Amino acid sequence: MEYPIHSVVMHITTGVCRIQDIQEKQFTEDQHQKYYVLQPIFEKGTTLFVPIENDPVRIRPLLTKEAITELLHELSAQEDEPWIHNQHQRTAHFKTILKNGNEQEILSMLHMMQKHRKLPIVEERMRQTAKKLVEQEFSYVLGMKPENRKRLVGRPDSCRAQTRAQQPGRTV
Repeated sequence: MEYPIHSVVMHITTGVCRIQDIQEKQFTEDQHQKYYVLQPIFEKGTTLFVPIENDPVRIRPLLTKEAITELLHELSAQEDEPWIHNQHQRTAHFKTILKNGNEQEILSMLHMMQKHRKLPIVEERMRQTAKKLVEQEFSYVLGMKPENRKRLVGRPDSCRAQTRAQQPGRTV
């Protein structure tokens, strides 16, 4: 899928980005490629070059308000995954979830991590990264103010209420 210039997309490790341009670059001696030039919305001063053809899974369309509502509904209805007691296996599992960028898996991971307040430093960093990605996407899609972003993760009821308030003809 090719995105037009000025589209807002989700980069799976950086967050919400605007496609500023599409350029042909030669970063290696033998290969000319077309790249998306991405500007993160919430992190100023950074520019990303993402290959259009070789790495299409690094960016995806933003979720819709309806998709966010559905994800939160599914999260509240799903059973918790069992906690992986082996730290190395658990860390590898969390890394895979972040690398894949699947919204449902990231939300489930955050929900699971929330129940275990004492996390090793590497897992706490992963939790912060996942939380940042979810907060950015949800707040951008829902049109929330930056100061309200921090309340999204860990409080699904408040996010559901915010989502319902964004729907036409609804007041909360």
